[in-house]
Amino acid sequence: MAHLAAIASRDEPELGATVDSLLSSGADVLVVDDGGSASGLPVAVEVIRNAEPVGCGRARNQAAARFLEGAWDTFSVHDGHMNFPDGVVQAMATKARETDAVCITATTLWERPGHCGRRTRGWGTTLFWHPERGVDHKWRTKETRPVEEWGTTPGMIGAAYFMSRSTLKRLTAPRGRVWECSGVWGYNEQSLSIKCALLGIPILVSRDLFSLHLYRKDAHVPGQTRDWWNNRAETWQVLFRPETRGALDAIAAQHSSLTVADDIDRPWPVEREREFLAALEVGGN
Repeated sequence: MAHLAAIASRDEPELGATVDSLLSSGADVLVVDDGGSASGLPVAVEVIRNAEPVGCGRARNQAAARFLEGAWDTFSVHDGHMNFPDGVVQAMATKARETDAVCITATTLWERPGHCGRRTRGWGTTLFWHPERGVDHKWRTKETRPVEEWGTTPGMIGAAYFMSRSTLKRLTAPRGRVWECSGVWGYNEQSLSIKCALLGIPILVSRDLFSLHLYRKDAHVPGQTRDWWNNRAETWQVLFRPETRGALDAIAAQHSSLTVADDIDRPWPVEREREFLAALEVGGN
């Protein structure tokens, strides 16, 4: 069985260690070098270089397209500042191969210079309605961790998630891409989580398998607030029909002028959009 682990990343100090951790699992590794400046990668690593950054969602879509060109049976996506304990990648790929779900690890801090000090462990996220931010998320911490070995979660944490070829094809089918966010940064995990819900694809989180993630004090992404809102606006316009978006359009319009033509194939019934939005609890933080 063959697994492709993809990293969509700018050149960053931890990229080499992240690559080494994935290679040690036996996975084939693909780096989408979004900015074209990464160097010193092992010869075993396949590299797609974007001379100009195209953004996280588009770079991950490049990786997904490369996966579908090949013969791998499982695909995973990672940030360039992560580490994986022995056996985690293999166990996650096996679970993804055996299910029709997107499978995510739990997440904890990777102790590295420059981290922000967050030591909270996370088991995916909730999705809730925020009156100023629309569909938003909050980490699920130890109070809401799964009781069983594998539990379902409404949302995923970036970025250690695994899927089979058939699951990736389902996510790609509506518009020829997995991620619906064109901006450089922000809301990618939430966007994909909403898409999974509308397509009826469960998100499974491991109770016991952790990936290690470095959390910076600053994302260091120019225009990150603008992109964060553009990605929200694009997600909502693509995944929800005009008649179901309601307040989402008004919220997005306060922060973004991005508009998407509504000539979109949405293979789920309109009732599923209404049910998803109606089920969101109102929250805020």
